[in-house]
Amino acid sequence: MAAQDITGEPWPRWRLVLGLTAVAIAGLLLFGGLVATMLALLVPGTAGTERVDVSAAEPSGDERRNAIAASSLPAVPRDAKWPHAPAAVVPPEITIPVSASTGPAGVAAGFLRSPEGAVGQLAAIEVRVLEAMSIPVLNQVHSAWVAPGGPELAAWEMSANVQAFLGAVPHEAPERIDDTTTVTVVPVGAQVRGTDGQDWVLACVMVEVRATVATDARMAYGHCARMVWANDRWLIAPGVPPAAVDGAWPGTQAFIDAGWKTWRQAS
Repeated sequence: MAAQDITGEPWPRWRLVLGLTAVAIAGLLLFGGLVATMLALLVPGTAGTERVDVSAAEPSGDERRNAIAASSLPAVPRDAKWPHAPAAVVPPEITIPVSASTGPAGVAAGFLRSPEGAVGQLAAIEVRVLEAMSIPVLNQVHSAWVAPGGPELAAWEMSANVQAFLGAVPHEAPERIDDTTTVTVVPVGAQVRGTDGQDWVLACVMVEVRATVATDARMAYGHCARMVWANDRWLIAPGVPPAAVDGAWPGTQAFIDAGWKTWRQAS
């Protein structure tokens, strides 16, 4: 059965659906699905396959990387992306390095050449795009941060997210949100599920997205991307995008069961 948003309509897993519906009196804000940022490396297999540490291995080529990217995380309940009661246990933590500079298109940059650095860089790319909700910014970020051979602009998941949001929210300019709308994106979870050599990572980032139009709504969102170290920084890498993942509210049992760790920023 296809996944659905809270209005009951089907929605594709590869895109962000912010079903922002203006209800005249109540001003109700409906969220559809923002899905999870996954910088992850998995060995071939079914969802929930045990992680294999290949951090010390030499790069093994496109065949292995494609197989890793095609693997998926454990499924989570459809409503897990919304605020929930916390689990009875505390999730493990992962420490992500801080940005050392600001890079092209206003994206935080200067992350370490490490799996955690790749996680931080992808999160920074996502935060910049989703908080701006702007077609010009989307184009600038794609041009600066997607390596040659990576996802084309029209096929990039972030493009679908911005287009869906702008199509659902009333605003004056068709290519960007206006001052009446705000989007805040905060990383809340991550996981590094493996690497292929020193310069290729597929890790996972979960973010909390808060959008305010007439009222306020929050949800968990995640997104998948291959990352490659090139020209002294992490870029979104070429290749077929990894399998999509579902959002899971931070600290919940679904969050833990899917392998997420609580995001902690290095001081």
